[in-house]
Amino acid sequence: MDKESPRVVLITGAFSSPRLRYRVGPFSEKGAVELKKVLPSKLFERAIMWYYHVS
Repeated sequence: MDKESPRVVLITGAFSSPRLRYRVGPFSEKGAVELKKVLPSKLFERAIMWYYHVS
């Protein structure tokens, strides 16, 4: 499990109406979510394949 997950759970427990979803994980994976919104799908797929060394 990610070290960030328990911290997010504790923080969200303090809110009276927390969001439904929170992003947790390494910066590169959180950044991929934003990149997927702005990049064309083919370019995004190639970038992910490059990052994970998949041919």
